[in-house]
Amino acid sequence: VRKKEPQSREIAISTEWIRLEALLKLADAVPSGGMAKNLIQDWQVLVNGEVCTMRGKKLRPGDRAACLGTTYLVTAMNLEKLDLRNFRNYQSLQSSFSPGVNLIVGDNAQGKTNLLEAVYYLSTGRSFRTRREIELIRFGAEYADLSGAVSGEERKQTIRTVLFAGRKPRQQF
Repeated sequence: VRKKEPQSREIAISTEWIRLEALLKLADAVPSGGMAKNLIQDWQVLVNGEVCTMRGKKLRPGDRAACLGTTYLVTAMNLEKLDLRNFRNYQSLQSSFSPGVNLIVGDNAQGKTNLLEAVYYLSTGRSFRTRREIELIRFGAEYADLSGAVSGEERKQTIRTVLFAGRKPRQQF
């Protein structure tokens, strides 16, 4: 009789953290939030080697969650390329990034924070500076187009959002 080896999978996230319940659903470990809730409350989920009964537990890159014979390692997605059109003060920007730390430098009012806001918007679907999406569209433009090439968990993906003045954003993945 052969003993079954435990499985391990990397799950890449594009945000700073993910809740335990959401991780289990994202990893297809469970088909529903209700099942995730039951597993967590029944002490069947380990986080970093210890039983965790908090379904809202925040997991960050480097954390591990285990359930039903599989361990899930939370990893970060890497932004490889960012393309902006009519976003804040950028008429057009194409930028590439290296894995790890990237340093963004420039004079005051040149768009450093706008660049970070674009990355944040693609990651979360909202701005950290304003609730009014019309403020994200360059003055005089009808739309803003944000696109990012990301990689993680041995795959590459493009995330794109187009913002229109006075209308809901249209997102394409």
